[in-house]
Amino acid sequence: MRKANNDIKDADKYEYYNLCACVLRNIIHNYKQYVNWLIYAEIIEVDRSWTKDTKCIGYRFKRKYLKGLIAPSQEIIYDSKLHNKLEPFRCNKDVKEKYTHLIKWFDSLEVDHEKAEMIIEDKLKDDDKKQYHYTRLANIAYNKDSLSYSIGSTGRFYNPICTLHKSLRQSLTVNGSYLVETDIKSSIPFISTCLFDRNFLLKQSDILSNLDIKLLPKDTTNIDTHIMLSKKGIVVRVDSMNPDVLEYVNDVRNGDIYIKLMELWNKELDSSYTRNRAKKKLLQTLNSPSYIKSKEKALVASKYPSVIEFIDDINGCFTLNQYKTKNEEDFAPFAYITQMIESRFVLDICCKRIAEEYPHVPIYTIHDSIWTTADYSELVLNIMKEESISYFGVGPTLR
Repeated sequence: MRKANNDIKDADKYEYYNLCACVLRNIIHNYKQYVNWLIYAEIIEVDRSWTKDTKCIGYRFKRKYLKGLIAPSQEIIYDSKLHNKLEPFRCNKDVKEKYTHLIKWFDSLEVDHEKAEMIIEDKLKDDDKKQYHYTRLANIAYNKDSLSYSIGSTGRFYNPICTLHKSLRQSLTVNGSYLVETDIKSSIPFISTCLFDRNFLLKQSDILSNLDIKLLPKDTTNIDTHIMLSKKGIVVRVDSMNPDVLEYVNDVRNGDIYIKLMELWNKELDSSYTRNRAKKKLLQTLNSPSYIKSKEKALVASKYPSVIEFIDDINGCFTLNQYKTKNEEDFAPFAYITQMIESRFVLDICCKRIAEEYPHVPIYTIHDSIWTTADYSELVLNIMKEESISYFGVGPTLR
């Protein structure tokens, strides 16, 4: 069952969704008892509309749960059979086999509770999910069997610290040493600049192929141009020497593209963007279908027309449904390409090398970053620098 994304004021317009009895029955044969409890506890509601061979009963979250639990709390599952059935969903066999070298370090992860409490009471004191933060930290420290791990559709490795509030990661320790982060500055924009390099794209042929994108034979009339055939036959011509492309590449690699656009939008739109909000808006723009328009996008297009045209051509094949989310059978090509490349670099290249050459070094990941203790932070930084030159052909700014 999915959570709709409308404004909470329109709760009565939320769709009802069907539950797959075959899937649920394989997990727990008496699943109906659990569904009935959710209804009794007023967590979900049903439309009680059923027509033989035509319509199934629909379910949806109650209004107060539409935007997440107000005060989440940990519930103990006493049914051992259900617990065992849910285990593959917590961490399936494929995830365990692929990232054993990352998952094992969560057994050594500890929490400085005094520091965590200071952060929560100071920075998160007005957060209505305070109890949720305490529960998450308690699970990391004392209930490691409950921790979940998964691999997303773009190859991202989702682990317990990914969804932990950013400020609370400062309270995580290994053997008494706090974790230190090394990340790729402006990771997705940086990776986007590499898409103008045909030689780099040739190394990503498997990723492109999985997304139904083909890199066509080189244009012999222009050595700086390459052509991609996007999903549904959209031709994407890329001229890496266009002045605005060169400017974009320089602004991303040698400056701070988020601050640059923040300043542009604030000046031209009389807005009050912060760097963080500008980052979210730019990524939202790059990951949206070509028909989605905004004043911010128009300003980016006026500055980097060839770049936006290129990204729009890649994204021109998918649409959003009425809830402004992707249809289940569709995907956002630009987001998939860049995130899959990011995952390959961080997880399959950098972390794999660290685990093989320095198995004693604790490592944790959050998409574009690797976390370790201060004793090994320089080692991780140097490896990421070396591998970025080898993989991307250019070193991103690491911090």
